[in-house]
Amino acid sequence: MSDEEKDESLISHLEALRETLLKCLISLCVVLPFTFFIAPKALNCLMKILIGANKVTFNYFSPTEVFLLQIKMAIVIDLVICFPYIAKKYGILFCLRYTIMKKNL
Repeated sequence: MSDEEKDESLISHLEALRETLLKCLISLCVVLPFTFFIAPKALNCLMKILIGANKVTFNYFSPTEVFLLQIKMAIVIDLVICFPYIAKKYGILFCLRYTIMKKNL
C-alpha cells in the first residue's frame, strides 16, 4: 500500500468520523429542548423514590442550585434517549473500520 493510499484511507476515516460526530451532536441538540420539560417531573419522581416513606427534606444552598440540577437532569435524560442512535452510528463506523483493516491485511 502506497503512502498516497494510506493518506486517502486516513482522510476518508476522518471524514466519516466527523460526519458521525456531527450527526450525533445534532441528535442531542434536537432532543435537548424536549428534555428540559421532562426534567422537573423526572426529578420529582426520583425524589419520591429516594425519600419513600421517610420524612426527609432536601436543602438547596444556592438559588441557582435547583435550576442547575434540572439542566443536569435534562442532559442525562437527553443522553439516555439518544444513546441507541449514537451507539448505532458508532457501531457502524467501527465495523466499517474493522472490515477495511481486515481487508488490507
